[in-house]
Amino acid sequence: MSNEVILVLGMHRSATSLTTNILTELGLYAGNRYELLEADSDNKKGYFERKDVIELSDKMLVENNITWTSVRRHIKKIKISKDSQKELEKILIDIKKKASGRNIVIKEPKICITEPVWKKAITSLGMKEKVVAVFRHPYEVAMSINKRDGIDFSYALKIWYYYNCCILESLNSMNSAHYIVINHNDYFYKRELQIDKIAEFLHIDKYNKKIINDIVDLKLYHNKINNLFGKGNDLEHMANKLYNYMVSLSDGTKKLDINETRQYISYLEKIDSSFEKNKSSIELGLIEESNYCEAKEWCYYILDNYQDTIKKSFAGYLEEKGINNISIYGNGTIAHMLFPLLLDSGIKIKNIYDKVNYKPVKYGERIIEVCNIEDIQSNIEEIIINTVVNKNKDIADMISNYFDRKKVISLFRILYEMVSTCHK
Repeated sequence: MSNEVILVLGMHRSATSLTTNILTELGLYAGNRYELLEADSDNKKGYFERKDVIELSDKMLVENNITWTSVRRHIKKIKISKDSQKELEKILIDIKKKASGRNIVIKEPKICITEPVWKKAITSLGMKEKVVAVFRHPYEVAMSINKRDGIDFSYALKIWYYYNCCILESLNSMNSAHYIVINHNDYFYKRELQIDKIAEFLHIDKYNKKIINDIVDLKLYHNKINNLFGKGNDLEHMANKLYNYMVSLSDGTKKLDINETRQYISYLEKIDSSFEKNKSSIELGLIEESNYCEAKEWCYYILDNYQDTIKKSFAGYLEEKGINNISIYGNGTIAHMLFPLLLDSGIKIKNIYDKVNYKPVKYGERIIEVCNIEDIQSNIEEIIINTVVNKNKDIADMISNYFDRKKVISLFRILYEMVSTCHK
């Protein structure tokens, strides 16, 4: 029977699908076609992700009050419920049975965050964990995430940094013979060497090189950058250093060093606490009446570090202001960080509006549809909370074309007043 579970770890948009496709062609089992997420315009050759694994990953994050876009100060241990643990073991047992003696490959980007619980389950079932870690240039990932999800470039860069730190932390606890680090670029510039490297790691002597080489399609290499990092801020500088470190791990010029890895991980606190000393000095009126990027960065920080405060105080804040019904404007990063906090607080969201992104919002088993802003009815009674905080004035002016401008309130103002009250 199959005894090895190969986890493909990599940030979103980093060739994890391509890697898993190659692994299946090398003989590993990912699942039956009906069990896998269907291909779409974002990934024309398929994702090679099991639907049950995606659902379980989402559930695990919900149990830890985070989303796939959360950037934590530290790489905290993930804790999951007994039900999730049983569900995870059930999935592994089912895959092992259907694999019919083949080794297994599992890919889902959020496993970068939840890998420790996968390791525990794999080991408890008497199986062996191996990891294929894939990384891509942070600017290319950030551009791709920005286009696909509408996430701000600088925040997407933070997510890239966090995911890759999570990967390195996982590798730190592994025997070096049980993992391999793969550079996205090498698929396109050193294709045969890259695939030979993967095959050697899996102890596969023979494979159909033509079929596997044909999987790598240069036309699907999007968001390519012509130049590497120039001068930038501290985050860009550290992302550059981390990227170069991972390049050295993939080409064998360096071996994984726990102390060096921990230096990169320690920078997470600086990334996420950049507003710690300044959060009380931000001028509310100035930011609300201008298109000020710092408002967005500040909201990222508050939503990620004051979750308990927000969940305890948000309903009371609305009640104090006489707000009974709310809708949300915006379907971007900040909105996605806010939704689970509101839903966990029992706050009902009447509608979500956006002008561009109409993808339904999924949180656990709950799905909320997103409407076009032009569908707003002039006689609605709810207050609209604007999550596009760096463009609050422009958004409020736009919404006023459809109904009373006074019904629009900035999320930035709510969080500012809420946190200020808690610190008095």
